[in-house]
Amino acid sequence: MKKQFYIFQLLLICCLMVSCEKDPSYDRGCYLFDNQVLEPANNINGIHFIWTEENIPDNIKDVVGEILSSLVLVEGGTFVMGDNSFAESQEHTVTVSDFYISSIEVTQKQWRVIMGDNESWNYNYGIDDHYPANFISFDQAVLFIDKLNHYTGLSLRMPTEAEWEYAALGGKYSLGYDYSGSSNADEVAWYRDNSGGRMHPVASLAANEIGLYDMSGNVCEWCSDWYGVYVNEPSTNPSGPAMGEKRVVRGGGFTLGNEHARCKARNSLKPHNQSLAVGLRLTMDVQR
Repeated sequence: MKKQFYIFQLLLICCLMVSCEKDPSYDRGCYLFDNQVLEPANNINGIHFIWTEENIPDNIKDVVGEILSSLVLVEGGTFVMGDNSFAESQEHTVTVSDFYISSIEVTQKQWRVIMGDNESWNYNYGIDDHYPANFISFDQAVLFIDKLNHYTGLSLRMPTEAEWEYAALGGKYSLGYDYSGSSNADEVAWYRDNSGGRMHPVASLAANEIGLYDMSGNVCEWCSDWYGVYVNEPSTNPSGPAMGEKRVVRGGGFTLGNEHARCKARNSLKPHNQSLAVGLRLTMDVQR
């Protein structure tokens, strides 16, 4: 009788296991739940994902690993965005949620492995695995990110302008510098007066308060927003105008003066246009 009772209990437990909803802990553990099947998940820098294709080349896996390892968690907060010196950039209060942002700009190696060689790169301005990918249009950047997300099932993206400025300023640890990490441009930025007319390897100058390199100088970086006049009122996680002609470009570059490398400086470019000193940096929402 006791034996039958134990068998009944075992059968009941098995039935419950089959019928229960997924355990939320699997989402943050070493497995991901998909279509009632538990699949081993990769974990890089605390970010969980599953390769979406079989036989992905090792060089692509290595680059994905590099990119995910470079992501820095930025704790959200409230800050004053903008600069009253410019009519279209009036100061206003903005709150952003937690997000990841890459500590470095996308490199030529990373771009080449995912997209193939870029024939627009020029030895006069720097070609090397550790140089930032440049002469990249917004539309090309979207294709690059789509490929990364296709391989990983993640949702990498370009930062919003608010996220970019908050991160450049040092997030909640900001010391209020003019440039990202210093009020002396030469310490943190490659710009027209110190670059020698060419790019330099990423992370070759000092980082800002949260460990981000080249937010000022080297190459300008695309943001996801359409360029427009700031709405002069408090906002949370703003994403810019609903439409426009140009996308926001931030950070200044090696061909521009130091005024363009300031954390508050804004620029813009049409999405299909390429520019010698424009590249990109990656961002991702925090996994919940």
